[in-house]
Amino acid sequence: MKQGIVHPVIKAEVNQILSTGYAFPLTNATDRQRQSLNLKPVPMQAATELAIIATKTGLANMLKEAKS
Repeated sequence: MKQGIVHPVIKAEVNQILSTGYAFPLTNATDRQRQSLNLKPVPMQAATELAIIATKTGLANMLKEAKS
């Protein structure tokens, strides 16, 4: 990433983590399965904290400028 080049899969994965706080997509099926197991919905507060960290460390800008 120092050279501004990042593989598209890695870039998508990092964007997924920064936007949701999780490395996997959360779908309606996930919610239904958690409900059937009497589990609480997945909390989403991690995304806000990760966005702050990404901004302060410069990761957010590097992702915007990175070439795939």
